[in-house]
Amino acid sequence: MNELEPGQQPSHMQGPQGQPMQVPQVYPQAVQPQLIQPQAGQPQPQAVQPMQPQPVQQPGVAPTSVELTPAQQHVMQMAQQYQMQVQQAVPQQAPVGPEEQRRQRWNKALPAILVVGSFGGIALIMAGLLAVLSPQEAAIQGPPGPGITPMAQPGALPPTVGPGGADVPLTAAAPSAPPPIPAVVPVDPIVSTGAVAPARIVIPQVGLNAPLRSVGVLRNGEVQVPPLSMPRVAGWYKLGPVPGQPGPAVILGHVTTKRGPAVFHRLREVKRGNKIQVVRTDGTVAEFTVDGVEQVSKNTFPTNRVYGRLDTAGLRLITCGGVYNRRTGHYTDNIIVYATLSATKTT
Repeated sequence: MNELEPGQQPSHMQGPQGQPMQVPQVYPQAVQPQLIQPQAGQPQPQAVQPMQPQPVQQPGVAPTSVELTPAQQHVMQMAQQYQMQVQQAVPQQAPVGPEEQRRQRWNKALPAILVVGSFGGIALIMAGLLAVLSPQEAAIQGPPGPGITPMAQPGALPPTVGPGGADVPLTAAAPSAPPPIPAVVPVDPIVSTGAVAPARIVIPQVGLNAPLRSVGVLRNGEVQVPPLSMPRVAGWYKLGPVPGQPGPAVILGHVTTKRGPAVFHRLREVKRGNKIQVVRTDGTVAEFTVDGVEQVSKNTFPTNRVYGRLDTAGLRLITCGGVYNRRTGHYTDNIIVYATLSATKTT
């Protein structure tokens, strides 16, 4: 195992490739063609007839009509409008250089590409097309296909992490949101005189009492979790603070396995004000109070909010959530609990 240096932030579990997808904060504006005024003596641009999809004729097969879905029709209309804008903006007889010739070839090919994509792989074409659509245009494309995580619209995410609880749906805070405000006045971090590690975690409100083991990072930068053969064991991220020390201590655990529920199966039921106890090897118990809970897409994991610097002693509990994708073998989301040290006890 290739471990990071102490204090270095890892890249979190993002799926089979382990590579997070960066989601832009704003939608890029669609590219508008630059109008070129024709010079004297040059012919004026002619109106262009919209391209219509043609049925595919195979040898020995009678021709059939092609029916488009509403989403496919919308893609075709956009391609036709774009082609008309471009060809009306550039005179047909104007002299062009190599770069302009390549651009014109692409503009002519774009509608045909979209037609082919609408028949054979419209999800892939639309994924690229959404990058240049406004939020309103993207909203009419319909629900995402299997295995695709919908992207939240700009401004739709709340500025703070929610309180959590089994009776309310979990949401994600805005990417720039800070950790939630502590539910109680934080107490001073625990001063350790020697080597210490967490041994058990207890959350009475959800019936959790589980042992802890140390975990690091994998070679690809993903955070380790306890093996599936130990579903009732949670993992403390040893390259971060010990629970009770200044900074965000991180504990991870599975939500389910093929055998059934795992250690953090009920973590999503935790809510603001609940208590979390971490028993340490030095005989002390660090008691934390939950500040908030959120459910975020693994593609937009809030690294700074989870692993960012804290002057107080904090705790982060992380497990999987959302929809289980049988094709990839991963859940789409993470459930994250934020807590602050509120008391220190002795066993």
